[in-house]
Amino acid sequence: MPTLLFGLLAGFAVNDAVHSRSAWYFLGLFVAAVMAYFFMKALVFDLADDVFDAGNTLVVRFGKDRRRIPLAEIMNVSYSPLMSPPRVVLSLQNDGMFGKEVAFAAQISLLPFAKNLTIPALIARIGSARVGEKIVGSGFIVRPTAEDK
Repeated sequence: MPTLLFGLLAGFAVNDAVHSRSAWYFLGLFVAAVMAYFFMKALVFDLADDVFDAGNTLVVRFGKDRRRIPLAEIMNVSYSPLMSPPRVVLSLQNDGMFGKEVAFAAQISLLPFAKNLTIPALIARIGSARVGEKIVGSGFIVRPTAEDK
């Protein structure tokens, strides 16, 4: 997406240079490019490439770097469904290789206003991991017994 946007802006600039447009037009294109860069830097460039659910951990990948984040290490989950792409931000207890927060794009539904059931399930699993409970695949909570501790 960023490549497409900046490619279009560059194409407009080259096309208008050939047709001798005024300097104000180039200034407008430059301002649009700078605003688009800062907008994408704040909302898109910090998103993880992949986030995989690995049971009691999430595997997060940025480029070639991977990190396993235990669910119990996640302090807060912030979900913004009305952004494009829908954004999930995990606040971590400790600074890691990706910082104190990890952001990723949630799964997108084909239905525009459908509820995302993955995020509430992830929040429930994180809460259970923090108090030492275990959620079985179907959502049943299994509390640890004295033998498990």
